[in-house]
Amino acid sequence: MKPLSPQEKKDYLMRYGDYKREMLRLEAELAAWRSCAEGMDRPGEIVRLEAELGCRLADLASMRRGIERAIRSVGEERLQLLLCYRYVDGMTMQRIAETMHYSERQVANLHRRAIDRVMIRK
Repeated sequence: MKPLSPQEKKDYLMRYGDYKREMLRLEAELAAWRSCAEGMDRPGEIVRLEAELGCRLADLASMRRGIERAIRSVGEERLQLLLCYRYVDGMTMQRIAETMHYSERQVANLHRRAIDRVMIRK
């Protein structure tokens, strides 16, 4: 099995944010259905959305565990923190630089080093 490229690693880590946004969308849709159905006996669409949301939550939890494992694989604590800020919290590089008190250039260099060290088990 050939090692993943830096871009493939980034794509893997970015999936968490994409999945989280989809869950928020589903939660908003479910809330809208619930508000329309007040006083009714849970219509089928609400039951379906609740089931789908439950499945997505389980998938998201599993995905987060895999991403946390990948982030821990870099070893160095500040690199782990940088990756968490970027891929779990969805921060921009500029915001990470401000939070960690580094220049954007330093953050970009640290990010490159972290991505090189990430080990992803699929």
